[in-house]
Amino acid sequence: MDFSTFYLMENPQDKKAMFLTIEGEGAHLTRKETLSLFFGEWKPSSPIEFKVKNGSLATDFLWTGFPWVKCISNRVVEMLSQSKITGWGTFQVSIRDKQGTPVSGYSGLSVIPSVGPIDLTRSPIVSSQISYGKPHKVYKGLFFNENNWDATDFFRIQNALVAVTAKVKDAFQAASISNILLTPITDIELDCELFGPKEKISTHDVC
Repeated sequence: MDFSTFYLMENPQDKKAMFLTIEGEGAHLTRKETLSLFFGEWKPSSPIEFKVKNGSLATDFLWTGFPWVKCISNRVVEMLSQSKITGWGTFQVSIRDKQGTPVSGYSGLSVIPSVGPIDLTRSPIVSSQISYGKPHKVYKGLFFNENNWDATDFFRIQNALVAVTAKVKDAFQAASISNILLTPITDIELDCELFGPKEKISTHDVC
């Protein structure tokens, strides 16, 4: 399997884009409940309420205080459906800006399939030079057991990390989908001090 054809979905940290917090009854959701929502295991009977905390630009992806909870525009939903992209779902959301005015045209994103834990035994340890401080050791590449992949276009690694296929990347680029960063998983660097010995990664929770 060519792992370089998979991409990690990341927040590009655009300060102009709306950044959301969960409001109302949703503010009392536990971490486990938000993960169940993200996994597509729980479909709320009423919309999950969000409020804009920072930023004012209504981009295609809106990020929240829970890294795994994201909202996507109707344009993204339509594009994913028309492109026959697999492995994703949606849930109802209600968004208001800082003044309390409704922000329409969004759904929550669920990613259903999982390929299991990160497999650090495939990641070489290299020295990474950051913009400040001393070089440090990192695991290079975010690998997984390919036998766990069911060929879906969206899937989860280690619970809450979202990866997509080149089909998704190409569709996003063609449609100029905003406020999303897609990095080849082979280029991802994991700090050795954070993740510990390779044999212990299966018990490490990245969420």
